[in-house]
Amino acid sequence: MRLAALEPYLVGLVDSFGLTENLVAVCGGCPAFTKGKVTKARVSGRALSVTARAYSLEASICSQILNPTELQAADPEVIITQVPADKELVPLVLDNLREDLAALLGHEVSVFSYNPCTLDGVFEVYQRLARDLGVPDKGLELAHRQKAQFMVWGDNFYERIKGKRLSVLSSVEPLKLAGLWVPDLIRLAGALSQAPADGQPGPEVEWVDVLKYRPDVILVAPEGMDLKDAARLFRYFEKLPGWDDIPAVKRGEVYFASGATHFYRPGPELTQSMAVLMSVLAGFESGYITPRDSFYKLRWLEVQRHRF
Repeated sequence: MRLAALEPYLVGLVDSFGLTENLVAVCGGCPAFTKGKVTKARVSGRALSVTARAYSLEASICSQILNPTELQAADPEVIITQVPADKELVPLVLDNLREDLAALLGHEVSVFSYNPCTLDGVFEVYQRLARDLGVPDKGLELAHRQKAQFMVWGDNFYERIKGKRLSVLSSVEPLKLAGLWVPDLIRLAGALSQAPADGQPGPEVEWVDVLKYRPDVILVAPEGMDLKDAARLFRYFEKLPGWDDIPAVKRGEVYFASGATHFYRPGPELTQSMAVLMSVLAGFESGYITPRDSFYKLRWLEVQRHRF
């Protein structure tokens, strides 16, 4: 099976299923895999969404605009992706894609699209992707392993976490709360999420909304931003009106984490994302159930102010 994986999280899942050697192409921004003698083609592009009125092979196959020549050279038999279209349009877009890809490649190609929005949806994607790739047990194993670990942490740390109000900030300008499956993770931990657990992208909010919510814990993890850059944002937040009056700030329960490696991509990495959430809610130091330096705490940052 010659496989093209056109979203970073799907590349990670293929690797976790032990199918990396089948990859012939990954999209730009995906992890680089060069195991054995296999070097993966990288399909370049820029982000673009699909609307009901705009269809093209280049724009519709994933969240990148693909270079068809590069895809043709890779000559995949199976393509896994996340079609950037409204849910009701995905079947139509997939039909069009299969026709256009058959014309481009000179043979039929199987195209599968996955778009998880909730934690249950993430687990379903593991299982559906594994079935589509012919390794159904792998998807079940990953889903069961993550569920079991989340339940163990939830049971062990419940008394330290229960009822705490958590605001996870996925963007600063504009200010946004983390959505999709992140509120589900927070609820599973026994805490309360400022963002609703409705499977929708994180809502844009005003600073006054955070002040009114009065979170017990704040986690700043802008999507795509590494830990060091996220940590620098504490200087921005400490200048905002009402900052010192927030319960999380008064108690020193403000944390900064990498949004480039945590929270926003489903897959094996979601276990470490949950470990970070559990840690900041339970008040654990980085390194207790996470790797060292997985996140920074406000009090440490204030002491280390000169470094940031």
